[in-house]
Amino acid sequence: MSSRSHGAGLAAHRETIERDLANGITVIADRYAFSGIAFSAAKGLDRSWLAAPDAHLPAPDLIIFLHLPTGTASSRAQFGNERYETLDIQSRVRDEFAHVRERVRGYAGRSGEWVDVDAQGSIEEVGEKIRCVVQPLVERMKGEGEGLGEIKRLWV
Repeated sequence: MSSRSHGAGLAAHRETIERDLANGITVIADRYAFSGIAFSAAKGLDRSWLAAPDAHLPAPDLIIFLHLPTGTASSRAQFGNERYETLDIQSRVRDEFAHVRERVRGYAGRSGEWVDVDAQGSIEEVGEKIRCVVQPLVERMKGEGEGLGEIKRLWV
């Protein structure tokens, strides 16, 4: 999937996401604008051009980036079965995610917090790491009534 089609796909879901957020429904996405940028930039495309189709999408409150050393990832079952699962490409994508992370951090207060989570361990162990990151946000939103106000916008 190209970044353009990825961006168009997200734009097609914008209304649904915004409606759900307005109704107090939590939206969880396993991938959002960031992966399309990282994977396409790793192939040499311009980062700003790649981000443009996703500008003004609802910004996430929290971005969880699961990181895993390339050597560990390559030793897992099924590694290499997908087109982009080579050590070279994964290394370039990791570098591009670092650029995306810095761009997100540059929008402090206008986009969500980016949290790196070590993905080494069992499914249960990684799940617990994620829960520990998400739970404070959930509690804060319950206590302060956050999440029902103005929707922040990506890249603006």
